Amino acid sequence: MSSFAIVTDSTANLPKAFIEKQGIYVLPLTWISGEKEYSGSMEGEREAYALFYEKLRKEKHILYIGLSSKLSGTFHMMERVLGYEAKKYPERKWYAVDSFAIGLGEGSLVFDAAKIRRRGEDIGAAYAWCCQRRWRLH
Repeated sequence: MSSFAIVTDSTANLPKAFIEKQGIYVLPLTWISGEKEYSGSMEGEREAYALFYEKLRKEKHILYIGLSSKLSGTFHMMERVLGYEAKKYPERKWYAVDSFAIGLGEGSLVFDAAKIRRRGEDIGAAYAWCCQRRWRLH
C-alpha cells in the first residue's frame, strides 16, 4: 500500500493509463447543459460512491486535489467529507487542496503529488507542494 492515497475528480483530465499506474482515485463528476446531464467519467459509467468511500477508508492518509471551488461546490463538499472522516479516524491525515484550476492545472498538481509519493515523501510534503504550486499555474 502506498504511503497515502491521492484523490482527484474527472475534471483533472488525466490519462487512464496514468491513473491506473499511479493508483489515483477519481471522482466522476457530472455536468448539466440545458436539460441534459453528462457524465464526467472517462468510461461513461459512474462508480458507486459507497464503494469509493469504502476503498478510501482502507487507505491510511488521503490527499484530495480538486476542481476550483470558484467553479463548483465539489471542493467544499469533499472538505466536509474529509472532516467527517477525520473525526472517525483521528490517527490518519486528511488533506484537501483547492487547485483553483480545472483540466491541465488540476491534473498537473495530481501529477506532482504522485511524483512526490513515488520519491517516498510523506503526505505533508505533497500537500505543501500543491498549496504552493497552485498559485503558479496559468
